[in-house]
Amino acid sequence: MSLSERLAQTSTGSPSKLSKYWAALKDETVITLGGGDPDFDTPGHISQAAVEAIKRGETHYSPSQGILSLREAVAARYLRKYAVTISPDEIQITSGAANALFLAIHSFILPGDRVVILQPAMGYIINQVEMAGGVVVPFWLENQEPLLDRKDELKALLNGARMLISTSPNNPTGRVLTNEEVELLVSMTSEEGCYMLSDEVYDEVIFDGTQVTTALSFNERDHIIVVNSFSKTYAMTGWRLGYLIASEPLREVATRCFGLSVSHINTPTQHAGIAALNSDQEAVVEMVREYEKRRNALVAELRKIPGIVCWPPNAGLFCFVDISETGLDPAEIAERMLEEVRVFVIPGTGYGIHGNRFIRLTFANASVPVLEEAGERMARFFASLG
Repeated sequence: MSLSERLAQTSTGSPSKLSKYWAALKDETVITLGGGDPDFDTPGHISQAAVEAIKRGETHYSPSQGILSLREAVAARYLRKYAVTISPDEIQITSGAANALFLAIHSFILPGDRVVILQPAMGYIINQVEMAGGVVVPFWLENQEPLLDRKDELKALLNGARMLISTSPNNPTGRVLTNEEVELLVSMTSEEGCYMLSDEVYDEVIFDGTQVTTALSFNERDHIIVVNSFSKTYAMTGWRLGYLIASEPLREVATRCFGLSVSHINTPTQHAGIAALNSDQEAVVEMVREYEKRRNALVAELRKIPGIVCWPPNAGLFCFVDISETGLDPAEIAERMLEEVRVFVIPGTGYGIHGNRFIRLTFANASVPVLEEAGERMARFFASLG
């Protein structure tokens, strides 16, 4: 199958889905619980750093791998947060996490390669593997199901696989893998001789004192690729700034792929990233505090509704709600909810093999009163189903 044929068969970003999303955003009667773009503005000191960089004339080419001082700031973050030592040479600055995932998948996956994906997983990841010609091998984990209880099953799937992809904290469930679970994935992929791609984008949006473990925490690191981003932590979704971390042989391959496609991230944005990492983190703390209030409000509303199940997310910006008792397809639920009570949600179908039991809701861009109103509307909708 050609690349163009594989691209045509992927579903992410289809015109019909995007048109409904943008239409819902523009309709003031609709409460939009779809996309995860925070409603916070980028903290002022971060934006100002980009302005100052422009005034200084920092508007020219920069290294394809990223400005050294930004890579040093990323390395310092991992030492500060995780007590993990990373060389700036192991870091590739990217156009957001999406670009970092693209680099990791398309640099190391060949047509026919088996890729084990812990699910639920963002549809973008699944589609990227398919577009690269990889064979998706799903490993679905229920929200509170211990990974260690199924390690033999996972080991069998990893036999002969090219890569394992894990997202923790998870989009869409908000589940955070324990230290023991991450260590198991690292050691198991090392034993099986396959790569481990760890998406850790939400590692600052954490609730209830939950502890996050990076896949870089362990001695076996030569096969590890970590993806992270400034987008959600610093409300910088529109800046498109992220990074990939891997040992130098792997990072060098990713950099070659990046250089042939993007060349380099725009220079003022990189200076904004330096300011984000090197300055006081109080703005992040304040945003997370507000997200936790919103999460609590949305979960409280959802738990009032008979016939659906909502687990409180430990991290991230989403609730993944089990609607299987309704007997309806999640796409039908989403369509009817939009038409009948003017609430926009995302069907769970694209998040993996059992996603047809779920809908995804975000609390990234709605205040507590708006979420409470959304809860009342959804309660009326589900009551109408009988």
